[in-house]
Amino acid sequence: MGRAVSERRAPRRADAPLRIVSWNVAGLRAADRSGPDGRAGRFRRFLTRSGAFAVAVQEVRARLDQLPRRLAAPRGWCFDLVTAERKGYSGVGLYTRAAPDRIESGLGRPAFDREGRLQIAELGRLVIANAYFPNGNFIWSRVRGSDHCPIGVDLDPRIL
Repeated sequence: MGRAVSERRAPRRADAPLRIVSWNVAGLRAADRSGPDGRAGRFRRFLTRSGAFAVAVQEVRARLDQLPRRLAAPRGWCFDLVTAERKGYSGVGLYTRAAPDRIESGLGRPAFDREGRLQIAELGRLVIANAYFPNGNFIWSRVRGSDHCPIGVDLDPRIL
């Protein structure tokens, strides 16, 4: 797990709607490379133009030390990253305009926690859950040794 915090914060009007965005980036570094228009910095442009208070990203596929500073600590954003034990695999990250008061990064169940798939951030009364759920059949087979996952079985009440 890694944390990077930029000291600059964008001002927010008290009457402005709170916008929270979620994006499965399928690799944060790849999402910042050239887009269809051929220009680099696609994710950073999105972050700047989103108008969001928080941007949750899933399937980051990198550790904090593998991210360039422009992604790990962009101006006006705080960033927290939860990584998987396996390099280049899963991971979730949260960009927020204000530093969270508290962040949790797991359920206390090693079979799930080592995958870097859950991040819960508290910002005052606001709680943001950033979760990356893979194909249900895949995770079920890895955890239970089965090739299918009956809907609703073994849900942990802490994520409900």
